Amino acid sequence: MSKFAPKEPIELAPPKDDAFTRAQLAEYDGASRPQRYISIKGTVFDVTRNEAAYGPGTKYSALVGRDASRPLGKSSLKPEDTDLSVSHLTNDFTERQHKVLDDWFSFFVQR
Repeated sequence: MSKFAPKEPIELAPPKDDAFTRAQLAEYDGASRPQRYISIKGTVFDVTRNEAAYGPGTKYSALVGRDASRPLGKSSLKPEDTDLSVSHLTNDFTERQHKVLDDWFSFFVQR
């Protein structure tokens, strides 16, 4: 089990098989469409059912509608990491940051 397991179980839909561009993913921010998606390492996950974590004004709402690889790997919700233009970039990650990102990815895939 991932070390990122929440205290209360979370139900997530299986990863999406459809290919998304970053522009298409941005449409699933909960405002443009009712569904909320995030991407991790290029795999898209529907987080709509987890309103408590990904709904408007929540802690992780800054990750919705984008590839959240950078903020998750850096454990950062800072605007410079969640910005759509950089949130997918991991080329400057340390080995530890890649490990953190891999742990998050495993957590989402196991749901």
